[in-house]
Amino acid sequence: MTGTNSTTNLPTSFTPQYVRIPGGSFVMGDHFGFVDPEHPNDELPLHNVYISPLYMSTTLVTMTEYCAFLNSVLARGLIEVRSNVVYAVGGTNVYFYTCGASAYSFIQYTNGSFLVLNNRHLRPVTSVLWFGAIAYCNWLSQSNGFDSSSEHGSCGE
Repeated sequence: MTGTNSTTNLPTSFTPQYVRIPGGSFVMGDHFGFVDPEHPNDELPLHNVYISPLYMSTTLVTMTEYCAFLNSVLARGLIEVRSNVVYAVGGTNVYFYTCGASAYSFIQYTNGSFLVLNNRHLRPVTSVLWFGAIAYCNWLSQSNGFDSSSEHGSCGE
């Protein structure tokens, strides 16, 4: 249920909604014979790809949601912060830039935990990199009882 702040009438919380995307197959690759000189053979041969059914959020991930993920996996010892940048423990792939590393981030790491700054709790999260997005999706899947198996596992490299 969505709450509101009585003095500003701004929402203070919301419940994310998801839609089910059906699975299916398609033929992946270059169907038209175009050869990109910078990537000459990354779209050949044509091949069948099957996508399992999945759920997709109807809204962007908020700062609060991503901060909850960061604190959860930090407590489980799966991530570490080095110079205000979040990595899988011992890894080299960047997951997230905290506000100490990026002026566009509004999540701070201090005293061993993450917190949202400047009342930006329900704004879309920024400063997430590809590996951080994958780790978040896997964590969310596991948190909701879905299989999140992938080549990167949950917060793995």
